[in-house]
Amino acid sequence: MAQLLVSSLVMLSLISEVVFLSPAYALTLLPPPPTSSSAMSSPESSKDVAVVHKTNIFGSDTRRGLTVAKAPWSAIGRVSTPGGRHCSGTLVARDLVLTAAHCLVTKQLTLKQGSFRFDAGYDRGRVAGSARVKRIWLGTYDAYNDRENDWALLKLDWALGDEIGWMPVGLMTKEELLKNRGRLFIAGYASDYYDMERAFWASDCTFRGEIRGQNLVLHDCPSTRGTSGGNLFIWDPGRQNYLLVALHVAEFRHGNPDSYVNIPYSDRTANTAIPSDKFFQLVNRMAQ
Repeated sequence: MAQLLVSSLVMLSLISEVVFLSPAYALTLLPPPPTSSSAMSSPESSKDVAVVHKTNIFGSDTRRGLTVAKAPWSAIGRVSTPGGRHCSGTLVARDLVLTAAHCLVTKQLTLKQGSFRFDAGYDRGRVAGSARVKRIWLGTYDAYNDRENDWALLKLDWALGDEIGWMPVGLMTKEELLKNRGRLFIAGYASDYYDMERAFWASDCTFRGEIRGQNLVLHDCPSTRGTSGGNLFIWDPGRQNYLLVALHVAEFRHGNPDSYVNIPYSDRTANTAIPSDKFFQLVNRMAQ
């Protein structure tokens, strides 16, 4: 039976300990991180680029293979769900992974039955580390009708981040993201990029607009199926670290069944992300 908790979270006894976050959950807004790129370094990468099949690519494909053997790149990994499906995810604290809620839920709007696993730094069978998921917080069960809450926080069964590091979340609102004109990065996995067998990264993309009435931003970073749960991040010269500032969750295709290739950007073909203020406080709270 569902049990009401003091923090306004509802706990459901399922395969994993699942927690549903109330939309009324209070968030504390902090100043955005600096966006200067003068001291910025770039992720290490290989030079090979995979052939594109189905992806929202605006212009040429700039994705590169990500070398994920060391922090913070080792924090980027694959979330494996029951049935052998995968999404992207990022280790954002010593034992917490951020991903997209729709990756974990069935078409009947229930949690997928079985075990969930996070493979950090997954690269063609090799991993920096793996852990099972023992608890899940969902922003929503119905991501297709509630896209701005299409995020999930996974608690692992051991502190994997103590060994491989993690990428912290930097709090930014939708308005702050749209004002940010610093260098933006995306990292994750993609169904058309080595069949999700290695991570990619891309840079020199940006936030382009918003979906009015929803806490969602549009961006032109390359993505496709499998990139859901991938992170959008910036360099913070003050902290000398990369910060996750938004979560990629969808391609905005207006009902088109396929992704688009080598097209000009428009608000009808944009990729969609959730600003970090939707999950920042929960990440910090659960990381204590």
